[in-house]
Amino acid sequence: MPVTPLPVDTAQHLNAHFILHLAKALHAHGYSAHRLEEALGHVSARLGLEAQFFTTPTSIFAGFGPPDAQRTHLMRVQPGEPNLGHLSRLDGIMSDVVDGRITASEGSVRIGQLLAEPPRWSGAQTIIAFVLASAGVSCFFGVTIFEACVASVLGLVAGLCALTAGRVRGLAPVLEPFTAAMVATLAFLVAGITGGGNAYQTTLAGLIVLLPGLTFTIGLTELSTRHLASGTARLSGALVTFLGLGFGVALGAKAGTLMADAIVRTGVEWVVMAPRVPWWTEVIAVITAPLCFAVLLRADRRDVWWMSRDG
Repeated sequence: MPVTPLPVDTAQHLNAHFILHLAKALHAHGYSAHRLEEALGHVSARLGLEAQFFTTPTSIFAGFGPPDAQRTHLMRVQPGEPNLGHLSRLDGIMSDVVDGRITASEGSVRIGQLLAEPPRWSGAQTIIAFVLASAGVSCFFGVTIFEACVASVLGLVAGLCALTAGRVRGLAPVLEPFTAAMVATLAFLVAGITGGGNAYQTTLAGLIVLLPGLTFTIGLTELSTRHLASGTARLSGALVTFLGLGFGVALGAKAGTLMADAIVRTGVEWVVMAPRVPWWTEVIAVITAPLCFAVLLRADRRDVWWMSRDG
């Protein structure tokens, strides 16, 4: 016996449209599966919709109505970069709709306007954050002042690669191994020419921002909350990123070492004797690191102080 579809009620249709729009926006900006499903279920209940949700890192399933006459929506999505500023404002829009301060239709319009806004932080500010983050991390590795400067340059290279990947369509899927190869090649080339022995430390400092620590943490959280499909997929993605970085570092280390040996054999070699970074640079790094990651995680300017204090 065929199932008769539910009549389309205008108010319910607008409410469902808002929930789908909200789900896609929250997913794109870093909501974990358990938080996303919980938030969407809460909004649906407050708007008078019977709904069920299932999310993974690459898809969202939303079913509206009773099980025997459910209207199901499938959205193919891709996990985006964390955007704390957008998440904060999306939470505000969600609260306004739930509390009745604005309608679901107005909420959808606000979400569209939010997603259409230009980036909160400029490309230059993002590059500076990459440089300072790499320099700050290198201070905890006991490197020399010269090597800390090298780490800063490597952070600059990583930042330029990341910005280029956002504009060049084919580069984004191979960002991590490509950047790791570039950074490691430069690190081992400089270390081979100058007699430095901390090439791996400077490489790690240059790549620190690209490590998938947040993805790994969210994946473990999803597994602990019994969202096995999403948690397993997210952890697999983090593992692939680690493997890509490791492959890039291995390739770059070999290439940089060979290039340095070839240059040294021609008689070009500079031995750089530089002191270790002083202890107080670690204090500065502790202060500046939260500021850098506030920029890299795209937090609102009003929240930077709170992130720095908590960090």
